[in-house]
Amino acid sequence: MRIVFMGTPQCAATALEALLENFYEVVGVFTQPDKPSGRGKELKAPAVKELAEKYGLPVFQPENLTSIDVLQDLDLLLPDIIIVVAYGKIIPKQILDYPNHGCINIHFSLLPKYRGAAPIAYAVKNGEEETGISIFKLEEKLDTGPIYSQVSIDITEDDTTQTLEEKLTTLSIPLLFKTLSDIVSGEADCGIQNDEEATYAPQFKKSDGLIDWTKSSDEIFNHIRAMNPWPCAYTQVDSKMLKVWGARKILNPKSQNPNESGKIIEINNDGIVVGTGDGAILLTEVQIESSRRMSAADFIKGHSIKAGDILR
Repeated sequence: MRIVFMGTPQCAATALEALLENFYEVVGVFTQPDKPSGRGKELKAPAVKELAEKYGLPVFQPENLTSIDVLQDLDLLLPDIIIVVAYGKIIPKQILDYPNHGCINIHFSLLPKYRGAAPIAYAVKNGEEETGISIFKLEEKLDTGPIYSQVSIDITEDDTTQTLEEKLTTLSIPLLFKTLSDIVSGEADCGIQNDEEATYAPQFKKSDGLIDWTKSSDEIFNHIRAMNPWPCAYTQVDSKMLKVWGARKILNPKSQNPNESGKIIEINNDGIVVGTGDGAILLTEVQIESSRRMSAADFIKGHSIKAGDILR
């Protein structure tokens, strides 16, 4: 089949490269426009664009998919199918209906759970024990289309949104190949989603990273993992933002006084013990504003932080 690929971040680039390395006929790539990045706000190309240019593929970066120019581009490419992975734009009906085999999407959840832009983060934040990959046919409504294939994976306590995305990306490749094979052979079987079981995972805002120390240790632990790598969990210490990249549960905390939520209970060789709504949690990796990311043990050596200080 002639494939048009639509995607933007690294997880999408990984899927695109797998298609190219396995000799699938990718005839063109659509991705988001370059965006300002870093302190200098220089334009940075999406990971998918960088990879596509490396392979000499035509790259299209429309601001608006409803433009007549997009259909003209598709007329030149003549795709049999469009594969969408974390593109970041709603695909309009005129494009959904264009290829013979429609548009398929690799979604990082077990649909109908966690429809939307941040399914992995919500699965981690909500303490789910498993998640997975769903490959489905795109419709006009958000992530509602019939499902071609699914596969599940356990979520461990060591997983963050970033590590889980990497696992799911790897898991998605053989599932994509099998789905494409089934579509070509006419053996693909679609299962209809039950909308009554649907949950949603909208994109987080930067402010969503703020830690609420009155919540339970489990909730805070899951929050820290879910916010890694973006927007990153954070708190305030001495009027400065302190990002929290890593934490561990404490089995037998010294304090279970809810009045000590956010109070530094102890500083030790493992990190910073902070009171929560039902106990305490150990911060293991942090980053004070205008500084680099480091272990909490190293942070303690260079900063005047002590037991009794309050994180807000």
